[in-house]
Amino acid sequence: MKKRSDKVDRVSSQYRDRSLLSCGLLYAQASKEIFLETFWPTRCVICGAPGEVLCRDCEHTLPYIDFWKACPACGASLGLHQCVECSSFSLAQKGIESLPFNGCVSATVFDNDITGKIVRAHKDLGERRLAGIMGRIIAQAIPPEWVQEECAVTYIPATRKAFQRRGFDHGYALGTSVASWIGLPSFYVFNRPKTHDQRKLSRGQRFVNMNGRFSLNKSSTLFNKLEGAEIIIVDDVYTTGATLCSAAQILRDAGVSKVYCATFTRV
Repeated sequence: MKKRSDKVDRVSSQYRDRSLLSCGLLYAQASKEIFLETFWPTRCVICGAPGEVLCRDCEHTLPYIDFWKACPACGASLGLHQCVECSSFSLAQKGIESLPFNGCVSATVFDNDITGKIVRAHKDLGERRLAGIMGRIIAQAIPPEWVQEECAVTYIPATRKAFQRRGFDHGYALGTSVASWIGLPSFYVFNRPKTHDQRKLSRGQRFVNMNGRFSLNKSSTLFNKLEGAEIIIVDDVYTTGATLCSAAQILRDAGVSKVYCATFTRV
């Protein structure tokens, strides 16, 4: 009886120690946040107003894309009736015959001083709290008919160099945020692409740069379930479509039945 009592005491002691450790960590984190907010208060990345990382006024006045005016195929902001972005002539310049995805939406129009600031703050300045906000804004732009039970979300992962430089994967943060908001599972489908930074390349160079640079992650739980699946690819910026076209094509080659793309902003 005594041995059993000693065992119970040891287990209780272990749980107590773990509880105290957890409380200590939470207290340390809270103290850190209070310290940072005292000396470096959170400010809106656009207007600089204190309080929130993106204030409500700035969020409400973002240059949102009107879904009813956008191209239903590529998501261009003014391509409902005649889209110059995914016309046969435009696609030929990019070296492709047709779009490899079934649909694409972008939540906002890229503006260097507005949405550009949000993207840079999240990706290059490490303001990770923006992932939740950007994910929610993307989720609101996704058509309800895309969100089916058999559908899953994936994302464009950061390159190895970008991941090492930033210390986190902005693509993972954004993809998991969108998946959470629309209630779908998120999977790491793509290996990290080995590419140069796309931001300094021309339209044609981007497609050449991304050609064949994506590969599928065979350890992903979704790898053996791609045949007939439906997948939404999430990214932060749609510039020329080179990255999303390359990623979508490899999914189609793997047997995915429907591929959709969703981004926070579009150039």
